[in-house]
Amino acid sequence: MRKYATQMEAAKQGIITPEMKTVAEKEFTDPEIIRERVALGQVAIPANINHKSLCAEGIGKGLRTGNYSLQQKSQKYQSKWCRCKTDYQNQCKFRDLWRRQQL
Repeated sequence: MRKYATQMEAAKQGIITPEMKTVAEKEFTDPEIIRERVALGQVAIPANINHKSLCAEGIGKGLRTGNYSLQQKSQKYQSKWCRCKTDYQNQCKFRDLWRRQQL
């Protein structure tokens, strides 16, 4: 009988789950490190207990899954924001010049 409902509960109790072992193998690291990070909330392992054919993946600090894609998305949105901001500033400059010419 399982004594936990979530991966975080198990990690806080000091239990290394089969999902944590799977993530550790995929990441080439020690399962204890994964357990510590899950307990701290730095790593998430989406593992619904109702899904029987689950292939666990870890997402978060120090893992290949999650870090790269999140960094790329943040850089992508930041660059879009900078372009929009620059376009808006240019539009304002042109609008001001046009208004001055109209007066």
